Amino acid sequence: MDAVRKDVRRLVNKELEAANKRFPQFASPHEGQNVVREELEEAERAIVPLKLYIETRMWNMVKANQTVPKDDFKAIREAAVNLAVEAIQVAVCRHCAVKPAVGAAAKPDRVDHVACLSGPPKPISILYRKPVVKLPP
Repeated sequence: MDAVRKDVRRLVNKELEAANKRFPQFASPHEGQNVVREELEEAERAIVPLKLYIETRMWNMVKANQTVPKDDFKAIREAAVNLAVEAIQVAVCRHCAVKPAVGAAAKPDRVDHVACLSGPPKPISILYRKPVVKLPP
């Protein structure tokens, strides 16, 4: 797992950059929270076909002492890649925690994307408005 961790972090940063170019900043903390929930739901849905292939189709063939077709392994690989993509999008959402601005700079109709700093995960409640920071490789 450690062999690909740096590559996954790079992919998270790449997806974060693309998302920041495609989408406007969140209008509220509620919107940010709903985006995180949506991405998590997409990851949960992405695991369904993978589980079906492995736990049902593949297992039934193994129990029947049959060879699993190569096309099934290709389908498993594609389902796993789709799950990985969704997991990366959830990881990007870690950078999308929001907290409304306070004081003179407060704009009630706008909330900035906030990046987590490197190190262990921090509770969303302690994140403050900061520029987006890339994860270290």
